[in-house]
Amino acid sequence: QEHVHGDRSLLSEFLSMTRLAEASDRDHSLLLQALAFLRQCDYSTADVCCILAHACRYLLDAVEDLRARLQPGEIGNIA
Repeated sequence: QEHVHGDRSLLSEFLSMTRLAEASDRDHSLLLQALAFLRQCDYSTADVCCILAHACRYLLDAVEDLRARLQPGEIGNIA
């Protein structure tokens, strides 16, 4: 659990970069679970940051295409 605080900070930065202020508590929970999974797989912080950078770019494109059809709480499923 040593990464929990750091992962919350990473998640905050990730959401800031994606400009997804409307991310719900459910989205936050799903994204934190994904980060915890990466940690359990022994990904380094550098690797996690690289994955988040790629996910950010992908998410920006996906949300732009899907925004009209997204329901509240679905962003976490895309990221």
